[in-house]
Parts: sequence; structure tokens; C-alpha cells
Amino acid sequence: MPLPASHTKHLDLLSHPLPQDPSVVLSLKQISSSGSTSTGTTGTTLWLSGQVLSCYLSSLPSSTPGKTLRVIELGAGVGYTSLVLASLGYQVTSTDIEPVFSSVLAPNLETGIDQLVRSKLPCNVEARKLDWMEASQLHRGERSEKELEWVAEGWDMVVMTDTFYAPQILEPLWDTLIYLSSNSKSSPLSPKEKKGKEKCPPIYIALEARDPVFISRALDIGRQKGFELKKIAARRVARDIERWGWVKDDWEGVEVWKGRWKR
Repeated sequence: MPLPASHTKHLDLLSHPLPQDPSVVLSLKQISSSGSTSTGTTGTTLWLSGQVLSCYLSSLPSSTPGKTLRVIELGAGVGYTSLVLASLGYQVTSTDIEPVFSSVLAPNLETGIDQLVRSKLPCNVEARKLDWMEASQLHRGERSEKELEWVAEGWDMVVMTDTFYAPQILEPLWDTLIYLSSNSKSSPLSPKEKKGKEKCPPIYIALEARDPVFISRALDIGRQKGFELKKIAARRVARDIERWGWVKDDWEGVEVWKGRWKR
């Protein structure tokens, strides 16, 4: 049974099982913010919201007949969620900025791919640098699309955890999500979604509501920009988390949201 991330941030190397198969254990490099090699950022250790979102997403359908679903993760950090999604059969592009990219994300994906191969699991995941400031310039037409052509390749799903962490990144982050959404046409991910109807891709957001006022503001900005946002019921999320033997106190304050940009 994995421990909640709040108990493991001091570890330089974290062993963590896949939600859907506890016999497969990933080795994740971490750099504690209090350690001697700290990069001074918050993205170099596993976060509780990443564990919760990974567990929840592992219970959703991950395939569409005749198509491999393409997923992009924003602010991927140590890469755990990206590796979980890859193991489920998604084609994953895992993104972050320096120093997180070189210090933990890229090394962990390289190690994780080897571990998934040995376990005979899918491992279609790649690391890419993506700065929301630059991506938001694409949305506003202030930057040549040729510089970041891959961003507009089209996505079936977007995921992110703990990405609402500073006021100055909120506008660029939502603008990045608009750009990703406007260049994508998603496939139905569940029987309830109408087949053949083109929609912008679903966006799954996990967050820790440490500052409810700030989180409310972050979500309101998204709504003002045209995103429909719905909180996933805690009891639905708990159903998946319980497989780890966790109780509510172990993931208190974590919320999972599903969003979609309305054209």
C-alpha cells in the first residue's frame, strides 16, 4: 500500500505501485525542497493530488475502438500520472519546464518506460518542455505556431495536478488550455457521450484546496474564459482510493474536477 505523498517528500527515491496493478512498482526520483540539491521549485516531489487523480483515471475507459487516445499532461512533475496513463494504453506527452524537466521528469520517464516494458505493459510516453507563458502567446497570436507545432497536434484528453499555485500563472494556464482545446477534437470516452459529435477534449484537474479563496478564483477565471467545470463527487473518487486502503483523512482536501472548453 502506498503512503500519501505528504509522508514521502523526504525520500530521494520513491517506490510507488500502479493503481490498477500493485505488483508493478515504479521508481521515482525526487528532490525535496529542503534537500541540499533542491531546485527551489515545488514540482520535484510527488503530490497527493497526483496520486488521487491517477487512481481515479485508472478506473475510466482508456480505449476507443481503432484509436489510441492521445493525452497531454501539464506540469507533470515527477511523471507518476503520465506513467500510469501510459501503462493503461494512452499515448502520453508529459510536459513541464526547467529545472523540473531535466532534474526529475525526463529521468523518471526513462526509468519508468524500462519498468513498464519489463512488466509487459504499454509504455507510449514522451517528455516535452512546455512553458504556459509561451503557449498562451500562441492562443493570443503573439507567437509563431511553427515554434511549437507539436502543441497543436490534437489531444483526446488533458490532465493536470496542482497547477493552481500562483496568481501570475492562472491566465497563461487557462489560455494554454484554450489553445490545446481549440486544436483538438476528442473521441467519446464513455457510453454516455454521443458518438460522432465533435467536442473539445475533457480536462481532468486534481488540486489540493489549501487556499479555498485562491482556488475559487482560479476556477472562476476558467469559467469566465468559457470552460464548463464540474467537481467529481468525493464518494466517486473515494471508491477508487479505497483500493489502496486509504481513508478520507489520508487525502483530505484533494478535489478532482472535470472541465471542457465550450467553443
